[in-house]
Amino acid sequence: GIAGADQASRPRPQALGWIDRTIPTWWLAAAFTALALVFVLTAQPNHYVVDNLFAWFWRPTAVLRSWQSPWDSQGGLGAARPDFSPVFVGAMAIVRSLGASPAIAERLAHAALLMTAALGAVHVVRLFVPRVRAFHAIVGLLYMVNPYSVTFVLPSALFLNYALAPWFVYVVVRGVRERSRWRWAAWFALLVFAAGLSNVPGLGWALLPLLPALAYVIWIERNARARDVVAFFAQA
Repeated sequence: GIAGADQASRPRPQALGWIDRTIPTWWLAAAFTALALVFVLTAQPNHYVVDNLFAWFWRPTAVLRSWQSPWDSQGGLGAARPDFSPVFVGAMAIVRSLGASPAIAERLAHAALLMTAALGAVHVVRLFVPRVRAFHAIVGLLYMVNPYSVTFVLPSALFLNYALAPWFVYVVVRGVRERSRWRWAAWFALLVFAAGLSNVPGLGWALLPLLPALAYVIWIERNARARDVVAFFAQA
């Protein structure tokens, strides 16, 4: 009894209390943006590694104009255009119009993709653990910086679908869970439009994580039914 009283009177250690501390989402967004900029701007700053779709950064306005026709009269020698990605190239046209060089525009694009990927991973974790803590930050960081991202952040067309993959999971799960299905279906359609046609197989791979996520929501959580999933994609 005395030993039990002594143990009860001892103060409990509060080490590692930061792990359970709530982190504002905007703070994570700012931190991931800063890290992404450091990564891309300090990696061989005196060298320019050309992206495979270099025209997206060298003459994005001309690329946008060329998409008014379904045929490529330049690089494809009259073939059907395989690189339709107006959201990405439109953003590059704005960056270039502000005075950025092709090299800087390319690096900023890579930083934006890295930040988008990290925040997407954080939001996927929030689907199941709503309170943002250190665990969310670690997941986002690992999704942003890992062997795949370090290797394939360039070419941009390949990494774009990787960055959008967690956002597909987030909007679809929200859409089948909630009654405001039209809003999330619209977001899903916009994400597909943002992915474009530059890497259609990559888009298919980016959609694969939906299978285990929806299986979990339907059969483990039981927060949705299969017909909710069908209705969501019908609206999208």
